[in-house]
Amino acid sequence: LTAPFDGFLADVQAQVGKRLGANDSVAKLIDPGRLEARFTLTDHQYGRLLSEGALAGRPAKITWQVGRRGFQFNGRLDRIGARVDSSSGGVQVFARLDGTDLTKPLRPGAFVTITVPDRTYRAVARMPESALYNGDTVYVIKDERLVKRDVELVARIDNDVLLRGGLKMGDWVVITKFAEIGPGQKVEVR
Repeated sequence: LTAPFDGFLADVQAQVGKRLGANDSVAKLIDPGRLEARFTLTDHQYGRLLSEGALAGRPAKITWQVGRRGFQFNGRLDRIGARVDSSSGGVQVFARLDGTDLTKPLRPGAFVTITVPDRTYRAVARMPESALYNGDTVYVIKDERLVKRDVELVARIDNDVLLRGGLKMGDWVVITKFAEIGPGQKVEVR
């Protein structure tokens, strides 16, 4: 038997002396130049990436860690799964790897890490969500007194928030919630 291209053989069914019929599978031939990595994005991750435009064609970095050595490959998001995965609640995404061939160490079935560039936030401050009052206010400490600062909530990341405006480098922001907070209150930093 001759294959139309060089590749990886998997699931070999044929054996010397075994009779094969016209519809019998001999083996699976995997084209090393068409490898892809499948991964799942949570609904939140998917929505955030989708808000920046179409996902297909976006660059991706694929890393395979083998012992202490890591192999990196460039790729592109190629396609999105047809439906939401009911077990994980996420959306499957497929990244096509660039420049793979039989000489590269990566093999089908390897567990890899996928890095997809996300939105870049400029001129923001990241702090615990507990620093935010009423969705648009933080309190900073100046001369042992609270000063109210209006801010814009740009994004939420885990238990943190990204805020824009109203803050300067070096400001001491109150991150502990307490009742009756207000401008002018005397505070002690601990």
